[in-house]
Amino acid sequence: MFFVSSSNGYCVGTDGLFLQTSDNGNTWNFTILSLKTLNSVFFNGNNGWIAGENVILKTTNGGANFTSQSFNDEIFNAICFTSDSVGYAGGTYLYKTIDAGTTWNKINTSDSINALKIWATSPDTLFVATHNNVLKTNNAGITWHPQYTLPYGKTYTSYFSQQVILVLLQLKQGRFLKH
Repeated sequence: MFFVSSSNGYCVGTDGLFLQTSDNGNTWNFTILSLKTLNSVFFNGNNGWIAGENVILKTTNGGANFTSQSFNDEIFNAICFTSDSVGYAGGTYLYKTIDAGTTWNKINTSDSINALKIWATSPDTLFVATHNNVLKTNNAGITWHPQYTLPYGKTYTSYFSQQVILVLLQLKQGRFLKH
């Protein structure tokens, strides 16, 4: 779910579900964009990107139409943009675009990371929550450094905002981490 204002928001889900609201979530308009699961949505004005199962979708008109870019064997769980042209998408690996999503290049992170959430606090500083780690870059993705190492195989959810950079919640044991 991603809100661009207090009233306008977007949500995605299984079987290509795309939801839009313009009244604070009181009503939602839905569209089926594909037959694939869609996991993450990011909007900046009328420009928007959706990441999902083997696909990244892009709109330049507020979601009225989308173009699709296919990826083999990559399930994207997260997408985030730091400007109209620079963005990051994550799943098994991290990808970066510098042309508003026309092309995506894999970022060298040495291993698969299984990104769950990506959040930028500036054009150069990003955080990536994975199943067992939180990675941080201060140079727009050139190098990444672990911030926290968590027990692998646990269930975590993550939340990023401008006020609280990172919150991880271990759901099974009720532990709470905040950075």
